[in-house]
This record gives sequence, structure tokens and C-alpha cells, in this order.
Amino acid sequence: MAFPDNISPSMMHGIVVTAFLAATNLLVSSRKLWALSVWVYMVNLIALALYWGIDQMTGAGFNEAALYYLINAWSDVALLWHYPAFRFGLPALLVLVWAAWWIGRRSKPAGSVALSRFSQALVVLTTAGLSLYMTPLSADVRYTLDKAGVTHQDEIGLPRVLDDAAEASRQFAPAVKKNLIVVYAESMEQAFFDETLFPGLMPGLNQLMATGVRIKNVQSAPMSSWTIAGMIASQCGVPLSSHRLPNEHNDFDKFSRNAKCLAHYLSGMGYHKAFMGGASGQFAGKADYYGAMAFEEIAGLEQLAGPNSPVSWWGIYDDELLAAAERRLIELRSKKPFAMVMLTLDTHAPEGHATPACVEQKIAYKDGSNAHLNNIRCSDVLLSAFLKKVIQDNIHDSTIILLSDHVMMGSQANDELVHLGAQRLNHMVIWDKNLAPAVISRPSNQFDLAPTMLHALSGQSIPIGFGVSLLGQEPTLTEQHGTQRFDSSVYAWRTSAWDQW
Repeated sequence: MAFPDNISPSMMHGIVVTAFLAATNLLVSSRKLWALSVWVYMVNLIALALYWGIDQMTGAGFNEAALYYLINAWSDVALLWHYPAFRFGLPALLVLVWAAWWIGRRSKPAGSVALSRFSQALVVLTTAGLSLYMTPLSADVRYTLDKAGVTHQDEIGLPRVLDDAAEASRQFAPAVKKNLIVVYAESMEQAFFDETLFPGLMPGLNQLMATGVRIKNVQSAPMSSWTIAGMIASQCGVPLSSHRLPNEHNDFDKFSRNAKCLAHYLSGMGYHKAFMGGASGQFAGKADYYGAMAFEEIAGLEQLAGPNSPVSWWGIYDDELLAAAERRLIELRSKKPFAMVMLTLDTHAPEGHATPACVEQKIAYKDGSNAHLNNIRCSDVLLSAFLKKVIQDNIHDSTIILLSDHVMMGSQANDELVHLGAQRLNHMVIWDKNLAPAVISRPSNQFDLAPTMLHALSGQSIPIGFGVSLLGQEPTLTEQHGTQRFDSSVYAWRTSAWDQW
């Protein structure tokens, strides 16, 4: 349903259901039917509040990220309390529900239009069904379930693609074993680096990226719009697809038949593998995933925070994380070859976190009025300094990679992205002594990043899952079939894959 640009779906639906309630009051004389109408109105208020709160988090209403957390990581939903929409919206909702309940009990319906009891019941039931069907939340739930694959067809033959990737993996035999350093920059999508959209926001990283191979215009893959899903898509070439599993955290080794992830190749080459992130490793199952990928080291909030460490409600701040990572990289050089995967935190929605080092230096973007853009500007300062040092110390025997885990969810920065009409795309940058600086812009998605990383590391172009190396010549599935057809096939494949577990 289309709404005027200046009226949100929640606001429009609130107006409609209020009009329905007023009309019902005029048509109904039965107190019981009137009470039923008021209860339906309260249910609509709750549905609207839920939609609004979820939309504040995701920036796209109820979607697969919200579905994942509700089904597989429901204990993490407590973190939603830190979103202002939940802190202030919940008390307001309780007041509205109480007011509706009081009106339903105390007021008497006008019933100014003569209708039979049957006609009154028909009006109430029809109004109830129509109003609940029209809620933005129910529309999003229907759309999300449809995307789950029930109505889609795999027109590409994705099981064959996976079989071909598995067959190609048997030919993998790298001669050189360089170290691998991968930094996921939380929600740092491509638009933030665009000087025409955000002048002066990312000067440090933009200057540094000019010395590497920049992979641009990477579309969001199906089922990859939140951190753990974005990591799996970019490391395994397949989506986090097992919404039906009763306990996602125990089954990360089952999310795809025949999928061989980047970590499997690293293990086969004898790499020592480490993961570091500022948030709790238990959040969204990150520790379980990296455990399933046989990482020897998994360090999150619990392992990294000292007794006097300042922490946000997500975890330790990026200045402390990057300092710890720099120290650990020096220590890991005794464990050649090694792979270090990192995840920053302070640019996380809804408004990021004010890193102490940046607060002390009074780092801000423009006039400092947008808190989230201030924190993104801070991340540029911290990350560019960290990566400059890492490249200087490790480029002689390492492949170093910076990439976004997913595009920004609902936040002040997301509002600015929408206002500017920015394309919502991911990106990746590779620094390697064997790769000359370049810009690569091809129709691709996050599935193509795993084989691209392996290609940069090993010099061999091997498909991984549904992805191919963007450093090679083989066309991506997006180039071959188009985004819509490919995405639809992935959703259909996901449904058929459920039957194999």
C-alpha cells in the first residue's frame, strides 16, 4: 500500500483504525460488540507500536533480520530496550491501551444508525479483519514469509552451482601461505565514502583505500542484512538460511549442504584462526559460528574487557578493541600462517557509541548535530590509523581486507542516507603487495566476497557457494541472471534445503 511521502505507514494506519472505531461507535448499539471493537483497536495499537519499534531498529520495518532474532536469538531482544523507540514508546503504548480499555468499559456506543444485531456483528467483524490485515506489521510479515521461498522457483539450478563449487575446491592447492587480516566495519556501507554525499566524513579511509583494490557496488545478498548473516554470506558464499532449525546456535555447521567456507580452506592450509569483536560473543551466536568454523581464538566482550574498561551497552569501545587487536597481531606473527577476523562496534545503530578517544579529541562531523555521523567520523579516524599501521607492518607477507558487514539499519545516519537518495551497497578493499591499486565495479553481492578474499590470499580463483572471485574473469550469478532472478532462486533454494537437514 502506497502512502504520501510525508505520512508514515504507521501514522496512516493509526488514522484509518481510529476512523473505523468512530464509525463503529455510530453503527453499533450493543455494548458487547462495542467492547470487541475497542479490543480490536487496542490490538491494532500494539501492532503499530511493534512495527514502529522494529522499524527504528532495522530501518526497513519487519524483515528477515527481525525474524532471525525473534526465532533464533530471542534472548538478544532485550538489547532493544536501548533503542529510544522502545524506552519511550512502551510506556506511551501502555497509556494508550489503558485509555482504550477504559473507554470500552465506561462509554456507551451511540448506535445512531438502526441496524440489526446481525448487521452490527458483521460490521464489527469486517472492520476488525480489515484493520488487522492492513497493519504495516502484518503486511511486512506476509512479505517476509513470501520471501522465505514458498512462492519462488529456483530458475538457476543452485544445487548444481554448489556441487560445481565443491568439485572446484578439490583443485585448490596454493603455493604461498600469506597471513590474512580481515576487518568488518560495522554498518559502514559504500555511501559513507562518497564525497558527493558526505563530504569530509571519511578522509582517512578514502586516502588509504586509493592504495588498494576497491570492490564497489556490492549488493546485499538475500538473508544477509544483519551482522552474523553478513559474515556468513561473505565468508561462505551462501545465506544464513536455517530459520526452521530449533536452535540456530548449535547448527552453524548445517546451514548449507556442500558449502565450504573460507575458514575450511584456511584450516586445510594449517592456519591459526582468531576472531575479535567488542560485543559479547554470545550475541546472535557469533561465538558459536566461529566455533563451528574451528577458530582457535574467539574473543568478545567477556575476554577483552578489563576491570576498568569503559563499555557501552553493546561492548568495549573501538579504541580499546583496535589497541588490543594491534597487540594480538604482533603476537600472532609467531603462529604463521595466521588469519585474524575483526568486527568493529561503535558505528552500530541506532546512533553509534561515542568512543572515549574521539570524545577526548572532540571529533565530530560538520556541526556535530548528527550523533551517528559523528561516530562514523570517529571510526574513520581510528580505523585509518589502525589500518595504516597494520599495512605498514604486515603488507610484505599478508593480505589485508576491510569490508562492511551489512548496510546501515535504522538510525540517524540511515535517515540521512534516505534523504540523500543514496544507493544502499556494501563494499570491500584489499591491500596486497601482488595487487596493483584498482577499482572494480561489477554486478555482484556479498556471496562473491568469500572467493574474492581467497583469490587475493592464495592467487587461485575458486568459487565458494554461490559466489565467484571478483578479481577473476568468471561472471557472477548476478551478472548472468540479474538481481531479481538470482535473489528469487536463492529464496527457493533455501526452502528446499530445509528438507535436507
